[in-house]
Formats: sequence, structure tokens, C-alpha cells
Amino acid sequence: RRRGGHPAAVVAAAPGTPMGTVPEVGAPEQPVVEIPLDGTPAPARRTYDTAAATRAPGTTR
Repeated sequence: RRRGGHPAAVVAAAPGTPMGTVPEVGAPEQPVVEIPLDGTPAPARRTYDTAAATRAPGTTR
């Protein structure tokens, strides 16, 4: 669907429907909710390790 809640396809009116009447199709759009942020950046995440296989600490072969 396009933004605004209207389907992209044109809906054909049934015979006898007055001109200018547009049937309501589909559900209305969801309301937009704004989430306030305090501006504090998230802590840096650890970078990924190399692709080489490694063993967990404390394990043996």
C-alpha cells in the first residue's frame, strides 16, 4: 500500500453507486508514536572476532 492508507489499485464501484463515493478498503494506518530519547549514546559493542575457530576458556580437547 502507498502511504496514506489508500490501496495502489483503483477500486471499481458497483453499478448504481453514486458518483464520487469511494468505498473504504482495508484497515486504517497505524498511528505514529514518537519515543523520546535522552541523547545518551549506547555503549560501544565488542567487535567480532576472526573467523578462526577458538575454544571457550577452560575447555580442553
